Amino acid sequence: IVFLDPPYLLVEEYAEALRLLGETPAPLVLAQHDSRLGLEDHYGRLRRYRVLSQGDTRVSFYAPA
Repeated sequence: IVFLDPPYLLVEEYAEALRLLGETPAPLVLAQHDSRLGLEDHYGRLRRYRVLSQGDTRVSFYAPA
């Protein structure tokens, strides 16, 4: 399991980390992020299958396709 929670202002870090993880994906990747940050539905072989929202925070769940 991989849990990503970089500082919310480092928007490019999310995409880069998820892109790298998508090359050889872990069984589960969780990315906590600001609700205004639009993450992609897929990065490489990772596919988002769930999003939980709480206030201004979201957690996107990714798994290998």
